[in-house]
Amino acid sequence: AHGEMPLEPTKDIVFFPTLPTLEPSEERKVRVGRVAAAGAREKTYRIFVKELPSVDKVSSNGVRVLTTMGIPIFVRPERETSSAELSSLQHANGKLQFVLANTGTVHFVPQRIQVRGLKNGVEAFETSVEGWYVLAAGRREFAVNLPPESCAGVDSLLIHVQFASATLEERLQTPGGTCER
Repeated sequence: AHGEMPLEPTKDIVFFPTLPTLEPSEERKVRVGRVAAAGAREKTYRIFVKELPSVDKVSSNGVRVLTTMGIPIFVRPERETSSAELSSLQHANGKLQFVLANTGTVHFVPQRIQVRGLKNGVEAFETSVEGWYVLAAGRREFAVNLPPESCAGVDSLLIHVQFASATLEERLQTPGGTCER
């Protein structure tokens, strides 16, 4: 919910070659397959590709940086549905908190998340929030700092989430403004 990635080993995914060797500027294909059948909800995995240290000696005054990449793998479900909801909107101490939940069977990536402060129906401020993908049946919790220079008199906060083919919008009434208390 806070962007952490709980990982555990699996035997659902296989790849070949298991230990490829590459020379500088060389390319190599890796084949990835699944052993587990598709289910009612999308299954998600991550393969990590790590550069191993060279067997050659590195000078003691040099720093060697090794590359690590995490590659996401999504196994689509038997039936795909996309749906999301905004919930748990609350305002306290100059922050807006809300939850973006995935109620569908496949992951989604919000294209844009905006928070607007309204004062008598007129926009007092607008701020964008960084989004990331939300896995099927997953959720992301957001905490947005509201600008203190615009907090007095803001009577509602509007959360707008734009997806590729849909939008979500929720409003939170803030009759006392949004300033820290």
